[in-house]
Amino acid sequence: AAGLIEGIPTVSGQIEFIAEVADAIGAVDEASLAFNISPAYICGDLDDDGIVNILDIILLINYKFKDGAAPDPMESANVDGIGAVDILDVVYLVNYKFKGGPAPACQ
Repeated sequence: AAGLIEGIPTVSGQIEFIAEVADAIGAVDEASLAFNISPAYICGDLDDDGIVNILDIILLINYKFKDGAAPDPMESANVDGIGAVDILDVVYLVNYKFKGGPAPACQ
C-alpha cells in the first residue's frame, strides 16, 4: 500500500513485476517493471567468485577446522540459516552440491 519494496537479496538476477496504482477516485493504472538485484553476497559463495562450488566448501572447512580465514561477510557461510556457522553448514553445502539437497538459505 505504501509503494515500498523491501527485503534482503541473497541471489543476483533480474526481478520482473507488475506495479498497479489507484487514485482516490478509483482510477487504476499498471505497468510492467524490472530491476536487477546485486546482493552484498551470494549465500554459500564464501570466496565471492559468483558461484557456489567445492572451493567454498574447502574454505569453510579451513575456517572451521584449520584456522583459515573467516568468510567475509560471515553471513554467506550460514548456509543452513540456523544461526552459528558450524559443521552443519559444511554438511549442508556438501548435500547441496553433491546430493541434490536444498539451496543455501542464509539469514
